[in-house]
Formats: sequence, structure tokens, C-alpha cells
Amino acid sequence: MFSFLQKFIAHLLVLVLAFFHPGSAHVGAAQAIQAPPHVQEQPMRLALVIGNANYANMPVATAANDAGLVAQTLQTAGFDVTAGADLDLDALRRAFRDFLDKAQQAGPGSVLFVYLAGRALQYSGDNFFLPIDARIDRDVDVPLSALRLSDYRQALAALPVMARIFVVDGARAVDPIIRGKLASGLALVEPAPGALEAFNAAPGTIAPDEPGPYGAYARALVEMMQQGLPVNEVFARARLRVNELTRGAVVPWDISRIDTPFYFFVRQQSAPPLQSLSSYESRPLRTFAPADAYEIVVERDSIEGYEDYLAAFPTDPLTPRVRALLAARREALSWRRAYVANTPDAYWSYMRRYPRGPHYWDARRRLMMLRAALEPPRHFDSYDFGGLPPPPEDEYGVVDRPVMRFDDAGFAPLPFLPAFLLPVQPEEFRRMPPPPRAERGRVPIPAPLSAPHAMPAKPMGAIAQPNFGHQGIGGPAQGAAPGGPRRGHHDSNSVVPVAPMAPNPAHPNGRQGPAGAAPAATAPMIEHGAARTGRGNPPSAGVGPAAKTPDVKTPAVKTPEVKHPGLAKPTPPQAAEPGHPAAIQPTKPVVGKPLPVQSEPVKPLTARPSSPVPHEAGAPKPVLPRAAPSKPIPQRPVIPLAPPKPAATKAPPPKMVPAARIAPPKPIPPRPAPTRPAPPRPVPARPAPPRIVAPPKATPIKPPPPKPVPAKPGIVGKPAAGKPVGKAEKKLPEAK
Repeated sequence: MFSFLQKFIAHLLVLVLAFFHPGSAHVGAAQAIQAPPHVQEQPMRLALVIGNANYANMPVATAANDAGLVAQTLQTAGFDVTAGADLDLDALRRAFRDFLDKAQQAGPGSVLFVYLAGRALQYSGDNFFLPIDARIDRDVDVPLSALRLSDYRQALAALPVMARIFVVDGARAVDPIIRGKLASGLALVEPAPGALEAFNAAPGTIAPDEPGPYGAYARALVEMMQQGLPVNEVFARARLRVNELTRGAVVPWDISRIDTPFYFFVRQQSAPPLQSLSSYESRPLRTFAPADAYEIVVERDSIEGYEDYLAAFPTDPLTPRVRALLAARREALSWRRAYVANTPDAYWSYMRRYPRGPHYWDARRRLMMLRAALEPPRHFDSYDFGGLPPPPEDEYGVVDRPVMRFDDAGFAPLPFLPAFLLPVQPEEFRRMPPPPRAERGRVPIPAPLSAPHAMPAKPMGAIAQPNFGHQGIGGPAQGAAPGGPRRGHHDSNSVVPVAPMAPNPAHPNGRQGPAGAAPAATAPMIEHGAARTGRGNPPSAGVGPAAKTPDVKTPAVKTPEVKHPGLAKPTPPQAAEPGHPAAIQPTKPVVGKPLPVQSEPVKPLTARPSSPVPHEAGAPKPVLPRAAPSKPIPQRPVIPLAPPKPAATKAPPPKMVPAARIAPPKPIPPRPAPTRPAPPRPVPARPAPPRIVAPPKATPIKPPPPKPVPAKPGIVGKPAAGKPVGKAEKKLPEAK
């Protein structure tokens, strides 16, 4: 009933609108009926490709070329690629930060791809990618000088995208200085839902350095991408191709939790069919030849597959190689499960199981973090490693090696066998020419490769190689305009254009600069220790039309007083009388400009004949005083005028600080001072009056005679006339 009323009211409203606005009713009804559904965002394909090749101690010849090859293939597959080469630690962090910012804006159906080529290692259960400026002298320097990959893997796992692919092409040898306490290769990791993790070598093993121009892993990965296969099968077949190209020296590894089908390229219907790998899953290995069975277990890459091969072919020449693969995988998985448990019992159990294992020192580091005993105690709860059985005795000879690799004398080289699960490698991938030379900090992009059996799943993307601070000191390329892209923020696909460097006649000394650019207003500098402008000193008169210096008034002096640079501010030249030379300013002259002339050629402090300032040809030479060395002495009496002011009023001394500094070494000021106090010298005839009055102190002896009292003035007057006092004292008794 309620729905019937709603429909009735809706139709009534349509009729009313049709009566008053006939056209709007049809439009409104059509919009109500044909309302578009929710449109999802267009899925994006984003990639970050980095190739670090120029390490100081151990460069990688193929890293930058491999990164360029992968970047070009991803661009053809519809990825927007951000690439960079030879990044230091700060540049690596900025590159990942910018990539995460872009990935956060991607839609739920987007795909993220990260490819790192260079050198990587494991430390205490985590994998680290080495920047080119990594300086690792001890094992504890690894987390300080390298990039921890787990931090960015977790950040990518938090993004709501369809698939995340993280490839590390860096399991190679490291410096022997730190090799003793570090496990070789990379540590086994567990992917998050919707993620795929891939290494160029199996966990715990390393790949040998290759001469180039491209590495086997990058070539195999690009080849399988262009076959139009699902992403999981791309990496499985790439493992087979690398194992074939290196004759068993390298076995890549990958683990995937991507359930949604994803294709880099779409395989054409006219392409020849590929051998299905799933068709051999149910067949027992005994039904295959040893070489074919070896290829099948390498494709499976599991502990169960390797154990089945050892049980089926115990005496085959390939058995030692399979046993080594099994031993490396069992040890890597045991350490991973102990690391995930992160308890003292788990680490002690690993140390009991592998007393000389590659992760023995990592277990001790983890125990130190947990503040537990560094050696297994007698009694503790043993950890079962998730049901993983302990290794047999013959596996300890493999895992106890300092470095696990499959190209040494311990293993026979893999014979060249015809491809069983793979077609023959195309000729263009066998002999690939080197890429064109790239600029500093940029990966070389080769020519696009043809994909005869597949076509791109999306339109071609773009490759951007921004400057993350690694393309030279100072950020953007030289010659960029001041208002151009900032350091690490331009997204152009090419280098910032640089203006041609042409001689600039307006620039002092003919320095070169970008053509058409205005000369920079550089601060001139006087040679021989003169002061610089811009730091407490006024600019010179030659820099700009409004460059003036403040006036400093000096008492009783018409001409400006010249002080030593840095002690007093210079004064501008005053108008010179007819026929009198102009005053030389104590400011800094502009290089290439004639010096102004001073009104009194008496100041030897700023203009010295021994240190002339360079001037242009044809310009009037500065007038230098000839009698400068002889007139410093008559000029000094002008300075004593400053001391009288501090004597009368103590306020001026702070203003004339420079004059006060110059005054002490000059002996002239003390001379006039004694002339004024000269009159008081006769007054302090201190010995005459006071000492003459002093003898009457003996008068207390005279009280007995009453008459001598009037006679005292006469006696006193006689000594005043010049008679000795002693004689007067002797005459007194004679008068009695």
C-alpha cells in the first residue's frame, strides 16, 4: 500500500511538471530512470624502479641497465614509472616517500610494482638495501647506513590496492669485512594478502656478479612479462629461465598471495600454446627423467618437492645441488619462524639446532634485545618451528659455510639441457645490445623490445626520473632558472633544460653564465684583506645607482675622517674645491670600475700604492696620494680632539669607539694635559707653610712665662724674614 502511494505521488508530480513545463518533465523522468551507477576510479599502475651500480668498493655492472630494462618494459605494460640510479640513503627515502604519496591516491584496482637492483643484505631478521654512500665497517652499522625494506613493505601493505609486487634484485656478495657475523643473501619473508615478494636468489644464497650489459634475472623477468602470463606464473617461469642461463648457479625465489588474476601483457590468440605447469603437479617424479624432474622441482621451489627428488634420485649427479637447495630453504624457514615467535626459547632452539648456522649471531642480537641469556641454558621449553623437522647430518655441510652459493667447486655445473617446460629463448633476449649512455643519476632506457605473442594490457605509461637530491650537489641540473623546479620536486621526464654557457660581457672578469640571463649582483671584494660588503659594511658606490654610504660627522674637520676598514663606517666624499682632488671613499671598489678620488690625499689606510685595485683598460686610473706616507704624523693631531670630549662629558666616548681605540698608541694626547695643570705647581709649596706652622707645636712648653705671649708674633715674623727658627728659640731664655 505504501509503495502504491509513492508511485502515485511520483506520477502526479510528473503530470504537474508536464502541465507547467512540458520539456523539463521528460528530462527529469529520463534522469530518474537512467541514473548512472557508481563509477569506480580508473585503476592505476604505478612502479618504482631503482638501480644502484656505482658503489665505492664493489660496483654492480648490471644494476643500472637492469633497472632501465625493467622500467621500459613496465612503461610498455601501462605503468607510470618513477626511476632513479645511484641513490644515496636520503634520496632513497625521498623516492619511497614520493612513491607512497602517489600510491595513496591510486584506486582499489591499482597495481604497485617496486624493483630494486644493486646490493642488499640481511641483518637480525630484516632485509636492507644498500645506498651507494653506505659505509659499513661493522655489522652494527647496517641499520644505520642502509634502507630497511620491511618498513616500506608494511606501508605498501596498508594501501587498499589490488596487487603489490616487491622485487629485490640485490642478493649478491657484500664486503668481506662484515661477512663473518652476517648471514649471506636475503632473509625469507612472508607476504601480506595481495602481495608478491621476489628475490633474484633463494633466501640465504647469493648470485655471482655478472659482466653485463644485463643480468640474467632482469632479462628472464622481462621475457616472461611479455609472454602474456599471469603474474604468479611469470615469476615461476623466470626462475626456470635464470637457472637455465646460469647453469644452476642462481635459483631465484618468490612467494605470492595474489588471488586476483593480473597480467602485464595480454597473450594473443594466434600465439603458440605454452606448456602448462599445473599438468605435472599430480604426476610422481619417478615418471620423469632426472633432468626433467629437476626442472619441475625448481619450478615448485618447495621443501616437499626437493625431498621428493632426493627420494626418487638419490645417486643422480644433480642430487647434491638439490640437497643444497633443500638445506638452504630449511634453515631460512627455521630462522624465519624463530624470528616471528620472537621468544628466548625460539632463539635458543635455533642455536641448538644450528650451532654454527648463518643466523647464529642474529639469534644472539635478538636475545640481547630481549635481555635474555646469550647461550641456551640447560633446561628450556624447546620450540617446534611449526612442525618443521630438524635437518639431517648431510645438510650441515651446506649451511655451515660462510656464504651459500651454487657456482663454486662444491657443485658440478648444470649441463646444458633442452627446455622441458619453457620454449627456447628468443634471439633478441640472448644478445641484447647495451643501452645508450645515461646522465648521472638516471637509468639508461633501452629501445623497446618487441612482444610478438602478446600486447599491452593498458595504454603505454610514462617514465619520470626526478631528482631526489642524487643528481649532483645542489638539486636540479646546472643552469636551471631560480624559479624552476625545486630540488627533488620536478616530475619532468627529461633533464631540466640548461641554457648554453656563453661569455657574459656584463659579468665581471668575463665569467660565463647562461645565455640571456642577467648577471648576478655579486658582492665585490677588495684585495689584500679589505672588508666585504653585506656584513656590517655599506655597499660600494659602484653597485647600483642608489648605493650611498651614511655620513659620519667629525668635529672641527670638514673633510670626512677615514678609518681603518672594520673600525669605523666610511663617509661619502664631500664636494671638492676647484682644482682640489676628490676624496677617495673607503668603501670597496667594484672590480673593473675606476676608483673615486679622495678630497685629501692623506689617508694611507684605504688607498695604498703597493696594492692597487685592477681597473678596466681605458678607464681613468685612480689618483693616489704621493705624500701619503709622510703626512700621517701631522694628521694625528686631529684625533686628540676626541679625548677632550670624553673628559668633559662622558657620553661621547661610546659613539667614538673607533677613535678611542686609535688614541692609546699615540703619545701626543698626554702632552697637552700637563700644560693646563701647570699653575697649581707653585701652590703646592707644601713643605714651606705647613711645616713652618708645625714648629709652634712646641709652644705648650711656653705656658710658664706670662710675658712671652705678646712676643710670639715678633718671633714668628723673624723666621718669616728668613731667619732660622732655631736661633729664635735660643734667644727666649736670654730675654729672661
